Amino acid sequence: MKKNILITGYDGFVAKHLATFLKKKNFNIFVSHYKNIKKRDKKITYIKCNINSLEDIRKTLLISKPAQIYHLAAKSRPNFSFKNPIATMKTNLIGTMNLLEQCKLLKSKAKIIVACSSGQFGKLPLKKLPLTEKHLYNPEHIYGLSKTFTDQISYQYYKMFGLKIFRAIIFNTSGPGKKEDVFSDFLTQFSSQINGKKKKILLKTGDLNKFRDFLHVNDLVKALFIIATKGRVSDTYNVCSSKFFKVSSIIDLMKKHTNKTLQVVQDKKLIRKFDEKYIFGSNQKLRKLGWQPSNNFEKIFRDMLVFYQKK
Repeated sequence: MKKNILITGYDGFVAKHLATFLKKKNFNIFVSHYKNIKKRDKKITYIKCNINSLEDIRKTLLISKPAQIYHLAAKSRPNFSFKNPIATMKTNLIGTMNLLEQCKLLKSKAKIIVACSSGQFGKLPLKKLPLTEKHLYNPEHIYGLSKTFTDQISYQYYKMFGLKIFRAIIFNTSGPGKKEDVFSDFLTQFSSQINGKKKKILLKTGDLNKFRDFLHVNDLVKALFIIATKGRVSDTYNVCSSKFFKVSSIIDLMKKHTNKTLQVVQDKKLIRKFDEKYIFGSNQKLRKLGWQPSNNFEKIFRDMLVFYQKK
């Protein structure tokens, strides 16, 4: 008999890729979404659900009867949290509590993989990196704080009520379809000008002197599945490449893909006041479960370039 899988937050980037990955396995796939879905896959069951509605969540759980829940519904952009701290907390913390509370009330035996974030760790000098699961949380911004609370409330529901919780601390993840991260910002501009008549490509950027641990979304979804199938209940797992690159390295790759001159202009509006200089994690704990990333930094670039050129 096929197991049922529920993925929350299908409106988002990761959930769509995860559904595509899990479709290839022997599961019944249910996804919850907030916005209307125009293009639908016959192999997926869609359930409209507001994560802030207890009634909606209860209905979603009763329909899907999941053996595994991948909780990805969230306000996932730090910039949004700067302007909308209450909405961020309501969705990320209270939304998670709503889901876990309904799982408790329905006596769910599902494995629940909760998406957390490297933003929980905050600023640390390079000499104290890479970040491991044992590092203390000291978030730099509201988004990171909301994910810290998400992480901690998930652990409490394991400890107090016995829910089968797994926490995935997700680092910078990109790939086809990603919006509003540095890869998508740069490649949207680049792909729209690469075939034009002008000899120069104008690229507006924020602070290029940042370092990030970039992971391909295809590696992320494999990691989430391995955590669900092989992970230890209540544990946290860093999901990252364990390699870090300077943000300006994306521009270096662009230069290899065009004969045009790149004119880089720093836009003050794109500079975050609250931001970590270094984000660099250790994935050793996850590797012990049999996972390792198979897509490198350049593969992220190539896949996203193809995506934006087609678009």
